[in-house]
Amino acid sequence: MLINSKFILFISLLLIAISLKSQTFTTVEARGNSMHHFSKANSNELIRPTIKSFSDSINNGLRKKLLDFTYNRNLFSLESEDYKLYIDPYVNIYYGKEQSNLIWNNSRGISLAGKIGKKLSFYSEFYDTQGKYPKSIEKKAYQIQALPSFTTFKEFKDSAFDYSTTSAVVIFDANKHFNIRLGNDKLFIGNGYKSLFLTSNSSNYQFLNYNLNFKNISYSVIHTIMQNAYPNLPFESRYFNKNVNYYIVSYDLNKLKISFIESVVFEIDDTMDYRYNLKAINPIILTNTLLNSSTNNDNVLTGIDISYQLNKNHIFYMQTNLGLLANSKGKSFQIGYKQTEFIKNLYLLAEINKADKDIYNFKDYKLSFTNYSQAIANNFYNNFFEADFALLYKYKNFFLNYEMNYVDIDDKTNSEIIINSLNLRFLINKYNNLNIFLSFTDRSVSNANKQNSNWWTIGISTMLFPVNYNF
Repeated sequence: MLINSKFILFISLLLIAISLKSQTFTTVEARGNSMHHFSKANSNELIRPTIKSFSDSINNGLRKKLLDFTYNRNLFSLESEDYKLYIDPYVNIYYGKEQSNLIWNNSRGISLAGKIGKKLSFYSEFYDTQGKYPKSIEKKAYQIQALPSFTTFKEFKDSAFDYSTTSAVVIFDANKHFNIRLGNDKLFIGNGYKSLFLTSNSSNYQFLNYNLNFKNISYSVIHTIMQNAYPNLPFESRYFNKNVNYYIVSYDLNKLKISFIESVVFEIDDTMDYRYNLKAINPIILTNTLLNSSTNNDNVLTGIDISYQLNKNHIFYMQTNLGLLANSKGKSFQIGYKQTEFIKNLYLLAEINKADKDIYNFKDYKLSFTNYSQAIANNFYNNFFEADFALLYKYKNFFLNYEMNYVDIDDKTNSEIIINSLNLRFLINKYNNLNIFLSFTDRSVSNANKQNSNWWTIGISTMLFPVNYNF
């Protein structure tokens, strides 16, 4: 049965749940405006605020009221012993230039979070966007007929884009050993800046995620419905559902955590009325690998994720992804290190990723690890070497973030890409992340086309960190 995003949003608005303003980030986490790649490992879970209510007092003075409204509260809050509801604006408005060309973004929307009882939680976002972006992003969008990291679009005025985004998730914490999440959003598997399994690189997708943990062992299953896209076909016959599942079993040895991961793209019936492959209901890890050892009808990858927390500030991590079946070729690996506040208010991350040719491909191209023609693992999909470095300094309400990405893509273009970005933000409201920012990005490409560029932007946003367009 297909669960569409409108239904999920409707359920979310009915089931008001716990605010996710202060999250703990773990191996599998939901997409959010977070610095997840700087977060500490959480040994208790596999899957990855105190909010003041409005005061009606008229004796605080205009200045105190203004400061309290902009920094110390949500736009709207409703609280009781049994339920809580928080509503805030979603904005991401900026203007800038790429060389002499004007670039801009205008996103407006609403975000909701809440609580009902102690077990049910919810968050939701909806926003509408128009924007004109740097040439590299624009070229990619027209190539795949979807805005990178987002969804399909309409053209808007002078070569600009128009699109909408909806996220909605309901969480049920049955007890300390079991919880369920149902929604339309993105998930991330790993401890690093990127992931070899599942990242926030593509559009939102529908998912059901349930997690069990007992003492040092945890087990997680993620069922998703993603989209096969055929950009060259007419719009009404361009998109088809496909089922992508992840099975993760982890063992926690205090400082060392080892996870075994199985990823599966299930065989599909490429018709407009296709909804769900019954095989995707299967909740048992490794059965897909064993069943496909003879039939080879599904695209199956297996791998491991390992993290070692030397102390509270030093974390080493790695991933590897292997195609064990005849129809999957090659391997991919990741190794990284991060300091979480080794020096006060200073965070550092260094990471290397590499993938062989065709690791995520399949004999049937419809079963590739993609969603809306965008890789659901690392940004560059196959056949690349990548080095990432990130540095964050936080002082009071100021955030200074520097990122460097080097990529060597071994394909017909033989491209080497170096992206340097610097972002300065001032946090206005700590509850909804409202901030003002100034950013600069330089993108250097070494190939026959020499498509070098740089751009700067200035704006206001409720995103604490920008979307990564590292391609």
